[in-house]
Order: sequence, then C-alpha cells, then structure tokens
Amino acid sequence: MSWEKSSYTAAGAALLSESLSGGALVITRAVSGTGTADADLSGETGVSGETHDLKLLDIETVESGGETARRVKIQITGADETYIMHQVGVYGRLNDDAETLLFIMQDARGVEVPSTKVNGDFEIELSALLAVSNKANISITVDPQMQALAKMVKAEVEKHNKDASAHANAITAAVGNAMESLKESGDVVSKEQVKALIQEQGSSGGAAIIKDITIPADGWDWQRESDDEEMLGMDDFRCVVDVAVDDATEDMFPSVALHKAALEVAKRAGLCPTVQALAGVLRFWARNAPEADMAATVALVSPGGASGGGSSSYVLPVATATRLGGVKIGSGVSVSADGTISASTSGITPEEVVSAADTDKMLDEIFHAES
Repeated sequence: MSWEKSSYTAAGAALLSESLSGGALVITRAVSGTGTADADLSGETGVSGETHDLKLLDIETVESGGETARRVKIQITGADETYIMHQVGVYGRLNDDAETLLFIMQDARGVEVPSTKVNGDFEIELSALLAVSNKANISITVDPQMQALAKMVKAEVEKHNKDASAHANAITAAVGNAMESLKESGDVVSKEQVKALIQEQGSSGGAAIIKDITIPADGWDWQRESDDEEMLGMDDFRCVVDVAVDDATEDMFPSVALHKAALEVAKRAGLCPTVQALAGVLRFWARNAPEADMAATVALVSPGGASGGGSSSYVLPVATATRLGGVKIGSGVSVSADGTISASTSGITPEEVVSAADTDKMLDEIFHAES
C-alpha cells in the first residue's frame, strides 16, 4: 500500500539526533492503529484508534536518494478480529529513557487486516525508512521467536536449493504450522519440530523451479483494463510487461524476490507485488515503467507432483491382513458400474456343491455325539 503521509515525530527526531552523538537508540516495537490524525503527524505522541502490536523483523543500512538510511522491516499478520489499518507507528527508547513514538505513517483509505479465522495466512511486510547516517547507534528489539524461526527457515531453504528433490511448498507449510504453534503456545519451535513438520508434508507437496530473472526497463505497455470511465483510476498499476520464463505454466504459483540492488528502482516505479504466471512468461505490473533493469529470483511452485506436471507422488499400498490398501479383482468375482462387487457361481456344478447330509456328517466327525 502507499502511505499518504509519513513523518518523524518531534520527540523522535530529537532521539535520532542524539543517536548520532553516541546515544544508544533501540527500536522497541511497531504498532498499527485504526484511527487517523488531521493535524501534522510530527506532533503525534502515539498511534490513533484501536491499536495492534506488529512484529519487528530486521533493521538494515540502505542507500536512499544517494544518502544512507536505515530500513526497519515490519510484519503485519491477521488479528483476532478484522480491522482497517490506517496508521503504523515505530517506537524507540534512548539509553534507559521512556519509550517514544519515533516515526508514524498514515493512509486515509487504509488496508483491511482480516481475522485469522477468515484468513490464517494473511501477511504483509512493510518498511519504515529512517534517513540517518550509518554512524548512528541504532539497534532493534526483534521477537526472539521470530529470530529463531528465521534461522531455521533459512537453513531449510538453503538445503532445498541444494536438493532438487526437496519441496518448496512443504517448507512453506511447515513454516505456517510453526508460526501457528508459536501463536498458540508462545514457545520457540525447536529445530527438530520444524524438520518433523517438513518431513510430514514433504510427500504431498508440489515441486518448485527456482530461477534468476531480469525484469527489464524496456518493453512496458500501458494497459487499459476497463472501458468504463468511472472505473478508470481505481487501479494504479497500468504498466505491464511479460518476462520470458521457459518453465512457467498457467497453473503455477510464482513467488518473486527482488535482489537488494533492485529495491530502490522497484520502489520508484511502484512495482505491483502481484505476479501472474502464464504459458512461458511471468506478467508484472507497475505504476510507471522502471528506470533500470531489476534483478530477481523467482520460485515457480506447481500444485503438486513433479515440476509443472501436476501429477501425484502417492502410491496405493497393497492390502494385507493388517493394512488397508488396494486389491485386484480376480476370477469368480465381478464388479458392476457403480463399484458393487459380486461373487460369481458360474463354473460350479451341482455335484461340486456340498449337500446338507455331507455337512452333517463332517460336523459329527469333528464334534462327536454325546453318549
């Protein structure tokens, strides 16, 4: 989403200035709010409306407009109840002083954050850019659970990249389950638990094809999606380009990660986070054509089975006395169109059928009559 207004608070600007003089500034938390502020955001001391705690992921030094800045990465996930997010605030503390609102972003339109009951997989990652020198003494308080999980996920993804038989969506599913476990128990998931989750789902997952691609600066077209004049302007992403990817098919799910050097170009172009897989190409949208080529890595995840094939790797076991499984229909047995199995009596002569007298005789031999 795009933020209509963003600003350092007056108190936050003072803390950032002191961090340049050697003060230890710690980014403590990020909060979303349902309210808005009509006045200048620099005078705000807190996030407006109903507030929700967000997760701090990381802080890194970047180049922005030719100057050094700090990018604080924030993760937004589903809430207990659906709400409209209009503000995001970043808080910090200098040395051992009281916590202060450093930076605040606001958008009057807002974005709907769904309830986890409706969409348990909802997740947005956004960044707050602090235009301060890398000499500033700034650190961040990262949720230890997120930190531990991130390390485990990174290790498993690296293993996947080396092993062509590994399944990308099994990793994703395992991470989702691990996150759910974190939410429910509040405990850090162990490495063994993450591995167990991945192994549990690995047999049914789809395969992934991972490729490096270049999103070009040239070749973008203007797309008019509607002839209805009232609808024009509802969609800002009208520039479109198709990037050739030989292995892409319409049933695949593309996940694109821009390389770090391309982030600023993508930001200025207003690159849409949505990507569409088509036959032999990936389709990208943006508000404007980018000023330069953008390097990226894409993971093409197929619905299941082998890469792009959509087939299943499940094999039905043979039935035994102790295991359910498949059987074949042999002679003397027939199957109707609706699957009903019947035993056939064809080929058995009346002479081969045991009579009642023969049955009584055999029973007498086994169970002797009482004297």
